[in-house]
Amino acid sequence: MVSAQLEAAEAAHYLTAALIVPYMVYAWIQNWWSVIFWFMVVQVVGNAYPIFHMRWVRGRLERVSERRTRRRA
Repeated sequence: MVSAQLEAAEAAHYLTAALIVPYMVYAWIQNWWSVIFWFMVVQVVGNAYPIFHMRWVRGRLERVSERRTRRRA
C-alpha cells in the first residue's frame, strides 16, 4: 500500500514536470531567461528532487520487505 502511494506521488511529480515544459519552451522562444531560470529552479526543487527521493525510499522499502520475508522463511 505504501509503495502504491509512493508511485502515485512520483507520477504526480512527473505529470507536473511535463506540464511545465511547454511553458519553458515558450519562455525560451520569447527569450525570457529569468523565467526559464525560475522554472528550472521549480523543476529541480519541486519535481526532480521529490522524484529521486521517492525512488530511493521505494527501493529501500523493497529491500526491507525482502529482508523480512527471508527472516520468516
